[in-house]
Amino acid sequence: MRKTAIYLAVLISLTTANVYAENCVKVWNDSGGDNCMEFSQAERKKALQYGVRLGSPYKTVRKYLIRNGWTINQSRLKEESMERPLDGDLVCGSGWDAVCSTYFIRKKSAIMLTFSAANDGIPLTGIDAADAETLETPSFVIKIDVRCAEGNVTCDDVIYSGTSKKTQKSIVLRGRTMHSKCADGVTPCQFQGYLFTSGHARYTITQDGELIVMQGEKTLVQERGTWK
Repeated sequence: MRKTAIYLAVLISLTTANVYAENCVKVWNDSGGDNCMEFSQAERKKALQYGVRLGSPYKTVRKYLIRNGWTINQSRLKEESMERPLDGDLVCGSGWDAVCSTYFIRKKSAIMLTFSAANDGIPLTGIDAADAETLETPSFVIKIDVRCAEGNVTCDDVIYSGTSKKTQKSIVLRGRTMHSKCADGVTPCQFQGYLFTSGHARYTITQDGELIVMQGEKTLVQERGTWK
């Protein structure tokens, strides 16, 4: 009985360890060698909420998610591939520390996954919610993707992906959030909207859904839309 109990305890221990253990995702260190990438317990648990493990190969992760009702967000991939090369269902950078990313949707949920392009099998290194707001005006469909961590008051990493309904031409811009100032004249307070620039043109999207495109003092576009 005692041997059986010890065997079961060891088996349970090994099984639990396997749930949280990741494959070695190699990263270069300052000495010119490589180490295994370290993941926090919070990062591991977040991945497990979606049924996947950090360090698992891309094909394994993809197969599991599709089997469980997730689909590749092709429209989001198309937007991202305007800035980076598209390789199958991944948009990837280049270089010794290159990363790839892809997007999945299921009903109203959206997630972004990042992978190491520098490791065999392209292992999973991160997973985050990737819900984007959509503003539809009479002439444009605009997706706003705020890429800063949840809880940040301001954000300087906001992506504007706008498509003309008439010509189907698209533009991708990077911008920031806009806020009114608190009583001290410095601290950001109430959220006002988003600001983007393209050359001499300035794109403003207000909190209540108005798109204003200015070039100097000239108004090029001014349309009110609906957030979806």
